Amino acid sequence: MRKTLVVIGLAVLGTAALAQPLEAWVEAHWADLASGDPARVAARFAPEAKVAFLGGPVDGFYHGREAIEELWATVFSALGIQGLRPLEEPRAIAEAGLVYARVELATAAGPLILRHFHRFDEEGRLWASDYVVEEGLEPLGPVTDGVWSAGEYVEVVQEPTTGIRFGFRNGTVVLYGALESPGTGYVSVLFNTTQGKPGANILMFAVLPDGTTVYEDHHGVTRIVHNRDAREDILWARGAREGNRVLVEFVYPLDPNDPEDVVLVPGESYWVSLSYHATATSFTVRHTAYGWVSITLVR
Repeated sequence: MRKTLVVIGLAVLGTAALAQPLEAWVEAHWADLASGDPARVAARFAPEAKVAFLGGPVDGFYHGREAIEELWATVFSALGIQGLRPLEEPRAIAEAGLVYARVELATAAGPLILRHFHRFDEEGRLWASDYVVEEGLEPLGPVTDGVWSAGEYVEVVQEPTTGIRFGFRNGTVVLYGALESPGTGYVSVLFNTTQGKPGANILMFAVLPDGTTVYEDHHGVTRIVHNRDAREDILWARGAREGNRVLVEFVYPLDPNDPEDVVLVPGESYWVSLSYHATATSFTVRHTAYGWVSITLVR
C-alpha cells in the first residue's frame, strides 16, 4: 500500500476546491475495514452520511452513522473479517471530489471483492460512499465487463422508437449503466431535467471493429448541436459487439462537479434520450434514430 500523501483538489458540497489528501484518507478507511470493528468504521462517516451497498444480502441504501454502523456490524458478523488487501491504487478525481479503488476483504467465508467510491468533506469525514460487490456474495452488484448479466441492473427500460435497451443502477456517488443498441455504430445516452438537448449531459460510446471501446462526454448546446466537454468525466466503460448489435457498460459520477454536466440526484426523475447509429462509430455523424424515456434514480 502506498504511504506517500498525494495532495489534490477536492470540491466539497459546492464549496471551492480544497487541497486534501484523499488517497491517504481512503487508506485510513481501509484500515478501519480491516479491523472488523463496525464502530470504528462508522466513526469516520459524517453524522448525515449516506451509503449504498450494491450486491449481497445487505443490498440497499443506508442513511446516517447509526445505520452505517449496523450495516457493517451485519457484514462483519456474517463473514468474519480477517484483513484487507488493495487490488489497485486508489484513484482520485480532484474535480469531482471523488476517490475510488478495488479491494479484497479476507473473510472466514472466503474473499469478498468490493469496488468502492467515496466522497469526503473538508475534515476528512466520509459523507457519501458506494460499495459494489464484484465477488464473494450473492447476488453480485453491477460489474463493468461488457456482459449484461441477468439481474445486474435494477432498472431496465427499452425505448420503443430505437429499440435501445438501457439498464442502470445508482448508488450515492456513481451511476452504473448499460446500453444495448440495434446497430454496430455508436450508442449514446442523454440526461436532462427537461425533454430537450440544450444543457443536457450526453455520454457517447462506440465499440470499434477491433473490440476497443471508445467514449466521449458531451453537452447539449442547441436543439441540434452538442459539443465535447472540456473535461472527460466518464470513469470507464467496456463494450462488446454481438452480431449486429453493440453492448456497452459504463460508470459515471452522479455529480462530476462540472458546469457542463447535469447533476443526477438519487430519488429524482430525469428525461433520458437514447440514440444510435446503425454502422458509424464516429461521434460526429448524425444518429440513425433517437427516442425519449423518463427514469427515476433510486435512493
